[in-house]
Amino acid sequence: MIKSVHIDNFKALNNFTIHLKPLTVLIGKNAVGKTSVLQAVDLIRSFATTDIDEYLTRHQWTPDDLKSQLSERRNMVFRTVFETDTGETEWEFTLTPVRKTGKIHFRGEKVTDRTGNRVLLEVSSEGIRRYNSETDEYEKFPSLNLSASFMKTVDEKKEDKKFPGLAAIKKFLKNSDFFEILSPEKMGQNSRGKPKGIGIGGEHIAAYIHGLGREQKAGLTMRLRKYADFLTNTDTRKDRQGRIEMKISEFFEGNQTNIKAMHSSAGMLRLTGISALAESGRNDGILLLDEIEDGIHPELAETLVSDLKDIAENRGRQILATTHSTVLLDYFPETSIIYVWRDRNGRIHNREMFANEEMKASLEYMYPGEIWLNMRDKEIMEKLQGER
Repeated sequence: MIKSVHIDNFKALNNFTIHLKPLTVLIGKNAVGKTSVLQAVDLIRSFATTDIDEYLTRHQWTPDDLKSQLSERRNMVFRTVFETDTGETEWEFTLTPVRKTGKIHFRGEKVTDRTGNRVLLEVSSEGIRRYNSETDEYEKFPSLNLSASFMKTVDEKKEDKKFPGLAAIKKFLKNSDFFEILSPEKMGQNSRGKPKGIGIGGEHIAAYIHGLGREQKAGLTMRLRKYADFLTNTDTRKDRQGRIEMKISEFFEGNQTNIKAMHSSAGMLRLTGISALAESGRNDGILLLDEIEDGIHPELAETLVSDLKDIAENRGRQILATTHSTVLLDYFPETSIIYVWRDRNGRIHNREMFANEEMKASLEYMYPGEIWLNMRDKEIMEKLQGER
């Protein structure tokens, strides 16, 4: 899992560090940087597996969209601490956006095994060195003009004995997924192929569910029936052109009716997406979910959070989510709630909502969502800053 992330000079995040749990939910007012945290972790995820240009294209961004307008520093720095089967590992890399070329240049990176106190990978202008555990020696390469982390060259399946620490990070990030607000319009469309996920906006969900095994599909149906007991099945069919259509079967006056995904409710499509992720069979990586409550009835909040906790606790997948729902917040573990705010100078801060003893005492007579609803942002900020 990711234990902590340090982000500097990315959007409004400057000298920003956040500590994560297996399940973490970010709350706070609009425009305080919650989504930017998810986007930064997605950049970290992408940089280990794809070129930085692909990350920009996927989000339809330019380098200027990433660099903080609040800082005069040129470089963006990302430092991530992982806890894997190989121990605790720190990965730091530096990027420089250049407006003139419209490119983001890779300046260097360093991966350190904190448990064994050894540098596993170092990339700089002087060259590249990578520690090989089998030979107990460093492999050295000349300086290269890279557009992604040198970890991209590591085969996490075949080279896990040579580079166990690097392979563990690569595998974790490769199994991670980022989702913007899941779009009903995209989720209702037909899709093709054999995607590894449901897509950043849910656009591949039909093809993804089509590729699930029989037991996984049965598990998906069971999860959806917790939200709506009149549902009977989620079915997919491929036409002659290879397009896959998803339908949701429902009981209606003793008969079964098949509803095309494009005609299903927005909330049910989002719940279908989250339920499909729970039944993916993966047991690694982080799920980044933005505004998870969007379009979902408050009465289903407890079931939704229960599914998220199941994914984190029993399915082995870390979750970092954002929400504005005070109802949803009532069902999250108190230690998973991180409050995010901006001060008068625009700097973004974060702290565990109930780490403060005074805030924690409020839980004796109110739920987390009630506390958030009944306190002004300024009051929460003052209490959380008071014990620093």
